[in-house]
Amino acid sequence: MPRAGKNLSPQPVRRLSGRPDTVDVTALPAARLLLERLGRAQHDQWQELLVQRQLVLAGCSHEAIHDLRVASRRLRTTIELLPLMIDTEQVRRLRRPIQRLTRELGQLRNLDEAHHYLTGLNDDGLAPLTRQLAQQRRQECTRIRRLLKGLPHERLQRLFERAGQQFSGTEAAPPLTVVS
Repeated sequence: MPRAGKNLSPQPVRRLSGRPDTVDVTALPAARLLLERLGRAQHDQWQELLVQRQLVLAGCSHEAIHDLRVASRRLRTTIELLPLMIDTEQVRRLRRPIQRLTRELGQLRNLDEAHHYLTGLNDDGLAPLTRQLAQQRRQECTRIRRLLKGLPHERLQRLFERAGQQFSGTEAAPPLTVVS
């Protein structure tokens, strides 16, 4: 229900970054709430990825790998919505490392699933193959840990903070906490 005294006439749409397909959606009525929710979802997904990153660095369990991959996919989903509001180059700088992480985790997750399936068959003839998969998993875990340690989380945090500021127009998103 409209409030008395509020100007409900549509605001002019302002163009951002010189791109004709990008508009300043904060100028559209009722868009601010949507942007704040998107900013909160992005913030929450980033925090979840950082927590799951720590769990994989601590143990590299099957569950931790799965949860980190899910967190990276969810974060990528929020990143895919960003071109509507921020510069495409900023989106690319956010998307690439998370996309690479998801892809690399997928390889390890596939090894986990193959090992789980084959051991569930209870076939002694498959024992050499399951041992080989376990060996490959250990190698992949080492590689994934290196990847996670090298993840530019501080640079990504700054980029997410800038995106959060653009979500709200001028206000900064909630402060992000980096878990080292």
